[in-house]
Amino acid sequence: MCKFGVPSLGFISANIHKSQEGTKEVNYAQWKSREAFEKMLNNPKVQIHMNDILAVAKSIDGNLYDVVFSEKKI
Repeated sequence: MCKFGVPSLGFISANIHKSQEGTKEVNYAQWKSREAFEKMLNNPKVQIHMNDILAVAKSIDGNLYDVVFSEKKI
């Protein structure tokens, strides 16, 4: 991800959603493959960023999903 100063092959997009009451956040990211995602996670610069997140997060519920439908407003 370019935000961390590390271009990642296979990265498609990222979105962060904040709950309306302001107590929860969801990070929704898309990758071309599981392998591309795992390669990004093994990058030392990304690991530093992830450790910073883990230091302040009350809980993390990470899951991987397959896209089965997508629609775009034109």
